Amino acid sequence: MTMTATSQNGYILSLNGTWKLLVDRENKGIEERWFESIRSEAQPAPVPGVIQQIFPGYHGVAWYWRSFHDGCAHFPGDRSIVRFGAVDYLADVWINGQHAGSFEGGETPFEFDITDLLVAEGENLLAVRVLNPTNEPIDGIVLGQVPHRNKNEVPSAGGDFNHGGIKEHVDLRKVPAVYLTDVFVQPEMNSGIVRITAAVRNCLGAVTEGVLHYSVTRTNGSGDVIQAERDIVNVVKGESVHEWTLTIPNPRLWRLEDPYLYQATIEIHTAGQRPHRQSVRFGFKDFRIMDGFFYLNGKRIFLKSTHTANATPVTMNVPSASDHVRKDMLYLKAAGFNAVRFIAGVASPEQLDLCDEIGLLVFQETMANWCLNFTSDPKYPNLPYSEEVGKRYDHSNIEMIKRDRNHPCIAAWSLLNETYDGPVFERAVAFLPILRRYDASRLVLLNSGRFDFRFSIGSASNPGGEAWEYCWGIEAPDAPTLKFDRPSADGCGEFHFYPPTPHSTETKNFLRTMGNGTKPIFLSEYGIGSLFHVINEWRHFEQAGARSDLEDASWVQEQSEALYADWKRLGLEDSYPFPEDMLRDSQRLNARQRTFGFDLIRSNPRLCGYNLTGMLDHGMCGEGMWTLWREWKPTMFDAVSDGFAPLRWCLFVDSMHGYCGREITIEAVLATEDVLAPGEYPARFKVYGPTGTVWEKAVSFTIPESMPFAVPVIKETFRIQGPQGSYTFAANLERGGAPSGGALKFHIADSNAYPSCKGQVTVWGIDQPVEEWLVERGLNCVPLQAGKGLKKEIIVVGNPADSSNEEKWKLLKKRMRNGATVLFVSPMIFIDNETAIDWLPLTNKGACKSIKESIYHKECVANRHAVFEGLQGPGILDMDYYGQVISHEVFLGQDTPYETICAGFNTGHYRIPRGYGSSLLIAHYKTEEGRFFLNAMNILEQIDRNPAADRLLLNLIRYAQATITESVEG
Repeated sequence: MTMTATSQNGYILSLNGTWKLLVDRENKGIEERWFESIRSEAQPAPVPGVIQQIFPGYHGVAWYWRSFHDGCAHFPGDRSIVRFGAVDYLADVWINGQHAGSFEGGETPFEFDITDLLVAEGENLLAVRVLNPTNEPIDGIVLGQVPHRNKNEVPSAGGDFNHGGIKEHVDLRKVPAVYLTDVFVQPEMNSGIVRITAAVRNCLGAVTEGVLHYSVTRTNGSGDVIQAERDIVNVVKGESVHEWTLTIPNPRLWRLEDPYLYQATIEIHTAGQRPHRQSVRFGFKDFRIMDGFFYLNGKRIFLKSTHTANATPVTMNVPSASDHVRKDMLYLKAAGFNAVRFIAGVASPEQLDLCDEIGLLVFQETMANWCLNFTSDPKYPNLPYSEEVGKRYDHSNIEMIKRDRNHPCIAAWSLLNETYDGPVFERAVAFLPILRRYDASRLVLLNSGRFDFRFSIGSASNPGGEAWEYCWGIEAPDAPTLKFDRPSADGCGEFHFYPPTPHSTETKNFLRTMGNGTKPIFLSEYGIGSLFHVINEWRHFEQAGARSDLEDASWVQEQSEALYADWKRLGLEDSYPFPEDMLRDSQRLNARQRTFGFDLIRSNPRLCGYNLTGMLDHGMCGEGMWTLWREWKPTMFDAVSDGFAPLRWCLFVDSMHGYCGREITIEAVLATEDVLAPGEYPARFKVYGPTGTVWEKAVSFTIPESMPFAVPVIKETFRIQGPQGSYTFAANLERGGAPSGGALKFHIADSNAYPSCKGQVTVWGIDQPVEEWLVERGLNCVPLQAGKGLKKEIIVVGNPADSSNEEKWKLLKKRMRNGATVLFVSPMIFIDNETAIDWLPLTNKGACKSIKESIYHKECVANRHAVFEGLQGPGILDMDYYGQVISHEVFLGQDTPYETICAGFNTGHYRIPRGYGSSLLIAHYKTEEGRFFLNAMNILEQIDRNPAADRLLLNLIRYAQATITESVEG
């Protein structure tokens, strides 16, 4: 059923509200006839809602009950229809102990005719048995083989909590014996033709004559009837379909800036029955791909999208619980987005209505489109594919399309997300002609990320298309099947990209050049997240009076308490006033990282659009622009609205932390979404710093007739001789437009101003260039070898080739017993090296591990300490400033150090059980005789490349010298 009937008042009774709910752990409810009466132990529960609101952590069979009086107005011959907006996943419905019907789905509406089951006078009992599938079969149903998105029975960050229940509205409707069940309106933009299809159900038991009235009105408040027609039809018993065509002269188009809506009303009249009416809104629009770019109503647009799992606190993703999901759409429109992707789960009807009204394109998918049947996905255990799984896939998509195909905001149906080659992928490929029976007017996308790697199959089918078209990347009939790479394969047309953070030079270049030499690319997933602000999220649960045992509430409470404990244990109270401030700083810095990503993306003229990961902190992780409780992260709105500005400067400096007197290269690209007309334009650029302007240049550049989305304007290499400090590269368009952006801060250091060092250090595993660099700084370097050693000896250990030499480790231990301080300046010596880990004179030796970091990453928190003298800190290490000095290696599980100099924190990280973890990055340990320092930063690799590495190494040595002096003097 596509839309709600706009019947006269009194013909609809809402059954929302407080029901009774009880779990059926032994699945004995049917056998014991629970459908006949409400169980005494049942608990009050909201509908719409989820089982887990009342029974946290429970999954399986549950029963809902609702008593009601049939208080609807009715006309002789009327039928009584109970309608459910969505029940996740399998619903069986009883009225007064009689089975009304079953529906398997999870996201879309269904209804049953219960006329003969109702009690006209007195109380009726509605009972619903709901199956929320698990990893163990229940009635032959397993979670992995039904549409479920990425629900996990064991919660993990980045995933979806397993949940189920009556998730949408429930009502009782009175309809005449001949009534409308569906209306589908197909407007044609160029001709103004409106094709109307009306589905009618005749419950009279015989053919009857009816009159169908069709009308189209404006929705601008005037209510003017533009066209009205009537048709006499024979309505057969059961279901029948009737078609009619109207024409709207010079239709006003549905556009992003003017989302104009019309309303079609269909009414059926039959003898002896009251009329029945349905109204649907529609709009004239055309959205398609041409030459690899998106076009709306014939005008090229740069697609500006993000995706959402529609997550809400407490209710998982039941949108009726609050105004959260309405805010999401309004936030996007205000920030400059023109599209939203509902990733592997449909939007609520209310959201689609709002998108129709505000002009926001929608890419929609069902829960069947991701993680359905794990046979082909190496990340999950195998489950057998069956025809039943395929039928569920088809059914899920068909029901979505039937529900939502009247909404003009729907830009595309998306069939899969990150699905590997296999039977489910083949099912989606073959589904296109089936889809076209239900909607021929929409763009269809095959497999977001193209994890199937079969680029001889196109990624999209334009409106009216019956085949998969080669729109993007290397797609072609003879295209090769490529291998897993980034995670999408190079050459993929619809690309998912989650590179390590901070980004390497290779990553930056890749983002700026993808699509060169191929058809354009749709970057359909990429982003950099922040830490998940678990403390603030937990405080909101408290503020709302939510139960602390809810799965999402307990998840953030657990992480909050662990963070507080580690914060105190590691002695970081002086780095921020409170741990909350560190998490908020992570969110603030994330806005800058988003801006940096926009520079890379918008400077690439071969990208046709960008879908940002992600809208909000769904999945109990920090990937979003705003929090689970719908609070914008600090300065994020400005960053995103600037990033998506139609006219925007994209500025680059090849080294965000460079050196006085050395060459730097600056570059400016103007991103223009067809804003500037072809022609010549003047621009001026400056670099200014502590003493004012240090470099300036005026240029003239050309917007070519081809009007690419990005135009290179300037690229210059020069030296800055001025003092060290913060500098700004600024751009100014002097005529013709008002671009956003236009300023990029970077840092310059004077290596001659480094603190002096003197004395001798013993080295093991230090490469010759670094050793020579230390000598230039005033140190005398001698190799580690057998002998007595100095009383105040500093031993600097890198990553020696003989790192498993037990004699060397015994020598280190002996020297430290004699009072030496050992500086481990590279973490690599401890990776997969049991000899090195065993050497650590600790009760808990722990391990040194590499943690994959991309959108989910740790924050490196520097303490207030001499090791960071002259560097950015204390607090979170700025990725712009430290760059590749920030490593992916961490020390885990060691004893609490004497001094924590720098620690790592993860919240909401998908590779860490329960999402939270802390680690040591630079730590100082004391033994009875000596000391040692552990370091996980990329110091040696960045010496004389990044001043932050230079100062860290010098500061570590100087601090070690000072601590030895203090120890000896003591």
